Amino acid sequence: MIKWKGVDIMDEQQHLNELAKETLDTFSEIESEATRNLGVLSNGSPETLASTNTWTSGEAQKNLQDISASNRDGYQSLTREPAISRVIAEDDSGTEFTFYISRTTSLKLPRQKALASYNSRVGRLASLPVGDDGVVNINNKESRYTIIEKTVYHPIRNDSGWDSTHNIFQHERLGTLTIESLRVLLELAEVSGEDELDKLLSGEAAVAGIFKGLAHQMLTAMTLRDQPILDKFQDDIFRLSIDSQLFILGPPGTGKTTTLIKRLGQKLDIENLEEYDQKFVINDTAGLPHNASWLVFTPSDLLKQYVKEAFSREHVPAPDDRIKTWESHSKQLARNVLGILKSNSSPGRFILKGDNGFINDEIIEDPRIWYDAFSAFHRQRVLGQLTQGISIAVSASSSETQTLISQIEVTLGKAKADSLVRLYSGLTSIEVDIGNNIEKNKAKTDALIKSQLTLQFNRNNQFLHELARYLESFNQEDEVDDDDRFDDDEQEELVPQSQTDIQKAERAFNTCIRNLSRYNFLKKSTPKNSRAARIRDWLGERVPDVEVLAQIGQGIALQNGLRRFNNASRRYVTEVAASYNAFRKHSHKGKQWYKTLPDNVRHISFMELDAMILLSLKCARELLKQNFVSRNIEQPRYYIFSRIASQFRNQILVDEATDFSALQLACMENLANLNTQSFFVCGDFNQRVTGYGIRNLDQVKWV
Repeated sequence: MIKWKGVDIMDEQQHLNELAKETLDTFSEIESEATRNLGVLSNGSPETLASTNTWTSGEAQKNLQDISASNRDGYQSLTREPAISRVIAEDDSGTEFTFYISRTTSLKLPRQKALASYNSRVGRLASLPVGDDGVVNINNKESRYTIIEKTVYHPIRNDSGWDSTHNIFQHERLGTLTIESLRVLLELAEVSGEDELDKLLSGEAAVAGIFKGLAHQMLTAMTLRDQPILDKFQDDIFRLSIDSQLFILGPPGTGKTTTLIKRLGQKLDIENLEEYDQKFVINDTAGLPHNASWLVFTPSDLLKQYVKEAFSREHVPAPDDRIKTWESHSKQLARNVLGILKSNSSPGRFILKGDNGFINDEIIEDPRIWYDAFSAFHRQRVLGQLTQGISIAVSASSSETQTLISQIEVTLGKAKADSLVRLYSGLTSIEVDIGNNIEKNKAKTDALIKSQLTLQFNRNNQFLHELARYLESFNQEDEVDDDDRFDDDEQEELVPQSQTDIQKAERAFNTCIRNLSRYNFLKKSTPKNSRAARIRDWLGERVPDVEVLAQIGQGIALQNGLRRFNNASRRYVTEVAASYNAFRKHSHKGKQWYKTLPDNVRHISFMELDAMILLSLKCARELLKQNFVSRNIEQPRYYIFSRIASQFRNQILVDEATDFSALQLACMENLANLNTQSFFVCGDFNQRVTGYGIRNLDQVKWV
């Protein structure tokens, strides 16, 4: 009897033959049982459903009405790919167990065989190297298993039946073998072992298609590599708890994207989730079920298609609305959620032009200092608005409002730019009184302004038509002065896009009178190039008397001051775009960050948009963590927070992360659900192809 490393080679050949036969028979059994279960789902007979899965910690099989579409997809996938691995493991008592592993679906088979999902706890054994051991919890009982044999399959089905190609067989004594075809192995089982042994030991042709070691496959298509079984370390990574933040770095071909996809698939497989992760399996803030609450970002549409194909192989449904490029998603956020970008249906402040040419090159390479300066500027500006507001309110106060204003002064006196959330919380107890005082004064001033408009109309019924024609000469990009924006509630809301020319003229007249009245009361000059000053000049002698302006002005000034404290937390988010506009002007004057400014003040680049999105999300998340917001998020005054929270997902994943800037990655991270904070990204610094992509671990830590 011929020996190879102390093992009888003829017995080994027989062992491989038996492995091939058992495998192909098991493939047929899996296909048959999966097909039977599909028939049960179709004909509605619940009594013959697959028996309880003993290889996971999942609950007993649900009745027919509770079986989801994922069960049907799982059975269908088994008819196409019955198993991806076979593992023989030995427990501490020396008893051997054979486990068949599928990609995603578990199944109880006849004759005491079982098929476990790779996502399950048992599935972890398929990632352990031969000779290694691991602890697995089966039916709430932990056991330690040592791997003594493992085979990785690539099943195919043809007219002759099932086969598996390029099979990797590993044994603790025989090492690693590549078996090109299980069916061919069986067909050539009668070949002389002695002749074939000489070939094997000399490194020549295979024994019945068996190669010593790993045989490499020929590249036949440009696609992401299919890696059904991860290695031990990748397996540990993708099984980490859902509330982890992970950045996987490595060169091409090391399985980064595969690990990302398998992690997502495993966290969507509710039956196989660890007990700790189960608590996160709830509808998200958008009302989406857990298995639909995720987003994957890729740098380009081309890579998006590759990733979608890889998702398909792992049987993870990947609709277009869940695999996105950041460029398209950022526009949707900025236009439809945050109100930053202007469009036909959105009256946002800015127009996206994309070119970063007017930003200094060092900021494009590393935007952290620039963004942090913008963030600090925004917080200081918002606090400055409140400080100025209380000063205006004090000057216009009466005995009726003195107590309220004193309460605001006390609350504001404790505020700092880096802790505005505490200020907003303190204002909640008096916001009702603030709102009531504003409405009471507004009713009076509105009546006085309406009387002035009526006076002009009675004198000339073409007055509004003439004003409308004059307004046509105005630059539509004119900016509103910061102080003017608090004169009227309407300035805080989205202005209807379908206003008639007459309605626009009425609005312009009312706004002008409010501005002129407030400036008159505060004994300030109207800014020379402001819209109010130009309409005033057009009105000429039709401007109301000084006494009328003073009467209106006191009420407008009081409203202007108080309105800054009414629902102030919302402006912490909605003022971000206005703050950036002021920040850019201020910085350019100080010769910081910018080479020049765009000809049109409303034009911004992608990087500027990312900065505004990031700060908006961060400010919103600060407040969403507060009880006074989260408990009342359905109230109309918190609509902006509800709208932003609806964009959060239980899992956020990013492929080729080094092609994204630190700002972009931080934006994506801030789209993760506040409870899970699940953020999983992968990439390679050496493969970065964009000029603005993240460059080092310091930037990763900043994200």
